[in-house]
Amino acid sequence: MHPDRGNRRANPFGGPINTGGAPRPAAGPQTTWSRPGPPPPPPAGPPPEPATERIAQPVEDYPDFAEPASTTPALVEADGQYAALVHDYQYAADIVERAATEIVEAFIGSHRDTRPVLDQMAATHESVIRTFREHFGPAPYASGTGTATQPNQWIASAQDLIGRLNARRVPFTRTGRDQQQKEFTTETQQLLSTYEPTLKEFALLEWRYMVSAGSARAEAIYTSALSRSPMLPLPPPPIGPYPQPVDRELVSGPGPLKVFLGQMTPRTVWFNSTAQGGHGNDDHFMTIPELAIPVVVDLDAIGSFVVTEAECLETPILNLLSALPANQLQLPVFDPEHGGNSAKFLYGLGDSAERIIGDRVKTSDRELNDLLQSTEEHITFVTQRFLQGEHSSLTEYNRAAGEVAEPYRMLLLYDFPSGFARGGHYDRDQLERLQKIIRNGPRAGVFTVLVIRDKAVLTDAIEKRNNNFSVGTDHPLEHVTKVIRELPWFISGGGLTHHTLQRLAGQPGGVRVVESTGGAHTHSGGAQVSAGTVTWRFEPGALPSAPVASSLLDSVKRNLHTADDVRVTPERVAELAHTAQQSAAATFGERFVPTVARPDKPETWWRATSDRGVTGHFGRIGARQVADLILDSEVNTFGALIGGRPGSGKSVLLHAVIMSIAIEYPPSEVELFLIDFKEGVEFKQYADEGLPHARVIAIESERDFGLSVLQNVAREINRRGELFRNEGGGATNLREYRARTRQPLKRLVLIIDEFQQLFYRDDKIAAESAEILELVLRQGRAFGIHVILASQSLAGLASLGKHVLGFIPTRIALQSSESDSRLVLGEENTDAQTLSRAGEGILNRKGGHKDANERFQAAFWDPDARSAALRLMTQRARSARMPDITTVFAGHEPADVTTVPFDALVPPQGDARHLGIPVGLPLTLDADPLFTTLRRDAGSNLLIVDEQGGSSLAIAIASVQRQGAAVELLDFGGDENDWPAVVDELGALDDVRVGRRKAAGPTLTRLAGLVNERQEMGEYRSRPIVLALAAMGRARDFDPNSYDDDALTNLLGTILKDGPEVGVHVLCWFDRPAGIGKRVSSSQLNEFGQRLVGVLNRDDSSQLIDSENAASLKSGQGICADLDRAAEYRIRRFAPPPLKWFTAMRTEG
Repeated sequence: MHPDRGNRRANPFGGPINTGGAPRPAAGPQTTWSRPGPPPPPPAGPPPEPATERIAQPVEDYPDFAEPASTTPALVEADGQYAALVHDYQYAADIVERAATEIVEAFIGSHRDTRPVLDQMAATHESVIRTFREHFGPAPYASGTGTATQPNQWIASAQDLIGRLNARRVPFTRTGRDQQQKEFTTETQQLLSTYEPTLKEFALLEWRYMVSAGSARAEAIYTSALSRSPMLPLPPPPIGPYPQPVDRELVSGPGPLKVFLGQMTPRTVWFNSTAQGGHGNDDHFMTIPELAIPVVVDLDAIGSFVVTEAECLETPILNLLSALPANQLQLPVFDPEHGGNSAKFLYGLGDSAERIIGDRVKTSDRELNDLLQSTEEHITFVTQRFLQGEHSSLTEYNRAAGEVAEPYRMLLLYDFPSGFARGGHYDRDQLERLQKIIRNGPRAGVFTVLVIRDKAVLTDAIEKRNNNFSVGTDHPLEHVTKVIRELPWFISGGGLTHHTLQRLAGQPGGVRVVESTGGAHTHSGGAQVSAGTVTWRFEPGALPSAPVASSLLDSVKRNLHTADDVRVTPERVAELAHTAQQSAAATFGERFVPTVARPDKPETWWRATSDRGVTGHFGRIGARQVADLILDSEVNTFGALIGGRPGSGKSVLLHAVIMSIAIEYPPSEVELFLIDFKEGVEFKQYADEGLPHARVIAIESERDFGLSVLQNVAREINRRGELFRNEGGGATNLREYRARTRQPLKRLVLIIDEFQQLFYRDDKIAAESAEILELVLRQGRAFGIHVILASQSLAGLASLGKHVLGFIPTRIALQSSESDSRLVLGEENTDAQTLSRAGEGILNRKGGHKDANERFQAAFWDPDARSAALRLMTQRARSARMPDITTVFAGHEPADVTTVPFDALVPPQGDARHLGIPVGLPLTLDADPLFTTLRRDAGSNLLIVDEQGGSSLAIAIASVQRQGAAVELLDFGGDENDWPAVVDELGALDDVRVGRRKAAGPTLTRLAGLVNERQEMGEYRSRPIVLALAAMGRARDFDPNSYDDDALTNLLGTILKDGPEVGVHVLCWFDRPAGIGKRVSSSQLNEFGQRLVGVLNRDDSSQLIDSENAASLKSGQGICADLDRAAEYRIRRFAPPPLKWFTAMRTEG
């Protein structure tokens, strides 16, 4: 503060703050001006030249500002245009500075030269005293209270007195001399007593003249400056406001974080003038050109600031949200006084708002504490994980990181310091935490905005700063002041502080404005004019119009909707991995042998060995790092747990891992087990195109199949254990075994998607699966067997036990709820809930310890590129004559009987009297068919209820024929599809007799008689006979209500009841359960002890198999139930075989 300002302080709220001191006399008028009409011609002398010849104009005249026409990000393009406008802004600021300076100088320059008069008066004054002393001794005392006169009159009177003193005649008598001295003393005393009053009056007179003349000159300076003042446009959007709705897609992308808050306008230039000798002074507030200069804040440079009007934040926030890439700006909001209403301008985002402000606006003390804590942790995380001493700011890091840029955070604290109090006192700890966030946050991309509506808080801070005064720690606002006093303040309608103006000027592209016109001016006559002080008023920007706000919100929603388009290519990941491998070799002084496979360069494939382990390069971490899934035999890198809600990109991640491993390692090095429990087709492409590395590919797997795979892996652990002991000389891990035996034993990688399906029931499957999984996790790594478990949610895994998952050190979490984040990463690690886009995740190699979190973006393998790569790998494997080891299990598809050898459709050698009916393939890794056995026991008949049951009946007939049974086939079906041809093929088999509806009576009569005959003769070992009834639902001649013994239904009842004991069995097919009661009675239905059903509703399932399980079947599945033994099992039913299959069976037979 300049000393000439005395006790007056700059007050942001308007007038000066009077801090004490006696009032000074106002000998002259205070001068104020209003803006005149048409300006007069400027005074002589060239005006200052602008920095650019462009004429500034309103934003509407800049069409390119409102509608960027290129693919350059809007922020970047606007910043380039804004940089050009800064010249105009600075030119305007320079006009204000020159006008203020000239006005101050005009005052002192208007003072007339009083030195000759003052010098003459001083000399005359000295001459009077000297002359009197020469004649009479010391001059008499003069009080200075005489009446002032004009300087020339005083000089004339003094010179007359001097002349008379020098010309006097000295009286001869003492009395005469005393009388003369008395007379001269009185006259001299009277003259000298008017000296000071005369000087004072003269000084005041000249000072008043200076003020009057200076004011007149100042007005001319003002009008001249006004005539040169440009009309300043607002910054181009999205830095500045949009003048009209945004009616097309903005080019979003990274760019300078500059926001427009409002305008600053100079109020007056204030200075003080003092007459010679200090005989009079006054303050002057002179109007200067009120040029509205836009206030633009560079967040990277300024970081945090204070506003008093929350509405001025709406335009910059909406503009930033629409211009930055989706999910690149998060807005944690604390609104304790208005319950979230302060952020209502964001509620137009609807469901998308959660991705910007979180699950809700924070309002409580507890939420504030959590917010501050999470923000501190985020700053630490960004600083340590991303900046790492290599980048000066998050913006610099983001420029290098590209598609994996880290989001910025703007912390909005409304009605500060509300919410920071505890027990009626401001919480020092909370305020110090906030101060720390404000200090350290900007470098990490965390900016804090304090909305202070209570101006008393700022007034207190102003007093303390202006007086360099700090009260004790018990003062209620002491720690609040510490938080805000070093921040820029933007007070609606108030003045901008020196600190704020300095911060604005110091930022890149900042505009320097005048605050002081320099040092004080002193006239030779002794008059002074202090330096001028220019105060600047801040006016916030206007709210966006409703159409503009709506269009910006729509733009933000569109950006968020397409956020999943943020992709990291596998080629880029491979480049980074190659660079990292090369750097590691140089660091350790090893010869660089490139093994990283480039997806676009097949010649780089299959160069790696799994000797030390398997690494899947699945994404990008930061600017230069690679997200790797490392699987080896060490303690912390042998398996992985992956979690993420639906749509989080879990499948993208799994594809990235699988494809990276597949192109980097040959099939001789790695074997994959791909198990998918969900109803999707994520792994289907690997089955369709072929993946040479795959031992098993399961699509829509069943729990039985998952267990069988685990059992197979457990057997492999045991087998390898024997190998290590016997052939490997007691090797302790795969690398050691391979080194000793020179045998290329593969690493096995088991990938189970939605693995929780194994454990959602507390049953035998869950118990055995948990036991084996624990075994694999404990022992598998030493034998080169690794597990990757993936799930949408880990809730409800009681049958597994938390300790089992605790064995897995590597955790990968994609977008998750807070609870699932704790389950995947760790109890204290909830960072997965902050992830905002698909494919973005957290890699943690230390069992979920929060400090080990590494944020990544998974690589996206385009399905077409993946398909091309798979075809090329399959072709290469075939060219190298690698064996096809893949077993494909599609739990929703029926089994293909053509893949089953004919002999396998006949049960293993057993009791020749019994017949084995192949009903389908098991839901396990075992490829052998499942059989239901028709024994020579009562009720040993098979009922088939399935729309596709004709194929099951046909295969059963073909099988029993090969087992030596005679078959009587009664076909009641129509000519739909290929069924008539199938019947013809069956009829061509030996010992298969086919009849239609009219043959039903004779056939049943004959078979019923045969049954009675065998019963009477006790022929229990006779050749088996099978009565096959096809499409019984259409057999209208069967009436369960008939009482005629020769009725077809009754004949059938005899065969059903008495036939099995003597080797006569019935296979009966209904396409729908509704037709059963129309053709057979309930007692006859009970004679079907074996049931084979497809998908049924709950009621039909309960009636037919005594359980509702058939209601949960998939389309290609069935259930075979043995009611007498209370047993049932799921199967993959057989799909209809082609006609040539029957021909081949007959020919081979």
